Amino acid sequence: MKFRHIFVFGLIAVTGIASPDMHGSAKKAGFQAPGFYRITVGEVEVTVLSDGTVPLPMDQLLTHTTPALVDHALAASFIREPYATSVNCFLLNFGGRLVLIDTGAGLTLGPTLNHLMANLRASGYEPDQVDEIFLTHMHMDHEGGLTSNGVRAFPNAVLHADDKEANYWLNPENEKRAMEDASRRPSDQQAKFVENNFVETRKAIQPYIDAAHFKWFHGGEEVLPGLRAISAAGHTPGHTMFSLVSDGARILFWGDIVHVAEVQLTTPQTTILFDSDPIQARAERFKMLKEVGSQRDLIAGSHLPFPGVGHIRMSQQGFTFIPLNFIGEPGNNK
Repeated sequence: MKFRHIFVFGLIAVTGIASPDMHGSAKKAGFQAPGFYRITVGEVEVTVLSDGTVPLPMDQLLTHTTPALVDHALAASFIREPYATSVNCFLLNFGGRLVLIDTGAGLTLGPTLNHLMANLRASGYEPDQVDEIFLTHMHMDHEGGLTSNGVRAFPNAVLHADDKEANYWLNPENEKRAMEDASRRPSDQQAKFVENNFVETRKAIQPYIDAAHFKWFHGGEEVLPGLRAISAAGHTPGHTMFSLVSDGARILFWGDIVHVAEVQLTTPQTTILFDSDPIQARAERFKMLKEVGSQRDLIAGSHLPFPGVGHIRMSQQGFTFIPLNFIGEPGNNK
């Protein structure tokens, strides 16, 4: 009997065979890997930084459609409501200058966002290394990460925004009208969103204005060598895309041209509650989808599923987003 016990314990030690109750239990980790993805466009290193995802009831937020059509389109892509909306930011390393396009939501839209800083650091950079910040537009999910407790989160960066966008969202008279409108229509989601966005915009932008770190640009202007601002108004009065061209390669950072690819690529006429001018936003989406689909441009979307980089395929049935094939070494996609 003694020999048998020695043999069994020896067998366990050598082979690892044991009864189920002898195994330890591993706790679920419950978190994702750091949210960054890196490609090279010409001579520029582009790092996509995730601010996280936010669950949104798209069957209630999408307009010029019906809840049933939205649910059907999402179900066809194996997605259930609420829709996990990616919030993507883009870091461009020009070699001598570090440029950030959009800054995520910060703490403005709940606990599932505000991951930009952690992912920036995980990708190998620090906030004080960022030289320039360009906003596609002044909605809180793009500007909320500019500050933390009223202090500039990027202390050395100069903030840039379209002049029409700044003139609208930073105008005290416009803010006053938005608050009056919201008070008259307390149950109106859009009016409440606009009111809140005026408040959050002022809180995000003002510290940069006070530090003389805020500048305007005009649509169509080359804001940096190789980086051009392209007006795409509709979603907001000064909504802007940015075209990066380097060494013959091009990528278009198209901001909020599309919010829900699974719906708006098959039915581009579908708009969203957050659009300032839905008709203009819809026209801009049709225009850009046809343009990038025919030219086979690489695009990067703020709300395309992370990392949100790929191409638009155009066919008689409509448009399809084709994500960029994963490349383990980013320099190899040149």
